Amino acid sequence: MATSSIFSNIHIKGEASCRSFLDAVESSEKTMPDRTRIPIKIKELKTKEDIKDAFKTK
Repeated sequence: MATSSIFSNIHIKGEASCRSFLDAVESSEKTMPDRTRIPIKIKELKTKEDIKDAFKTK
């Protein structure tokens, strides 16, 4: 699968180009297979102590 295209800058000029681009994005989204979502548990690091604890070697 080619991934280099995600690093390209896109310059859209005009309403027709904008509609064409959005149609292509929506079309590609519809053709993608359903992806399984796996919930992950996160903890927000709010204090300096939280950050120190997160990077502490065990």
